[in-house]
Amino acid sequence: MSADRSTDETPSARSAETRLLDAAAKGDVVELVVVLRGRVRRRPGKLQGAWTVRLGDGRYRAFSPETVIAVTQVTKRRARSTGDAQSAPQSAALVPANAVASAAPLGAE
Repeated sequence: MSADRSTDETPSARSAETRLLDAAAKGDVVELVVVLRGRVRRRPGKLQGAWTVRLGDGRYRAFSPETVIAVTQVTKRRARSTGDAQSAPQSAALVPANAVASAAPLGAE
């Protein structure tokens, strides 16, 4: 990853960055939906009920179960043409999809 993160971002990430900056500047209260893929473990220590996820790049993110709206098991599969391992969802979300029916995208009015 380069020192200038803007060169590593996709158009979608740049759009999200713009919307986040706008919401922060206005002081808006927003609801974020963030997807993290990795191995989860209960976080030891003082933060009872907290969890961590180890991301593909080796970094960790902590979260509370109240922020989770879906959990989907992911398995490794082999790509047909290259033989590289890829991650793919194995099944539908373990939490019902209707749990997020009220979520609106950033900027929705």
